[in-house]
Amino acid sequence: MKRFVDLRGQDIGVGFAWWDTVRDKFESFNGEQVFDTWDEFSLYYDGENLERYRGLCPSWVFPL
Repeated sequence: MKRFVDLRGQDIGVGFAWWDTVRDKFESFNGEQVFDTWDEFSLYYDGENLERYRGLCPSWVFPL
């Protein structure tokens, strides 16, 4: 299972990451683990389930 992790309040300068509850670790996409926006994440994602991830994101991930 994938979990969206909001990192905005952690004072590390990034917005979010993904946690894999089966493997019990943060996911990595082409070497990156943390992202600020959906557009940034989608640049690094290279799988077939992009819409699955999109459905797990809160609205602030998609800037207007």
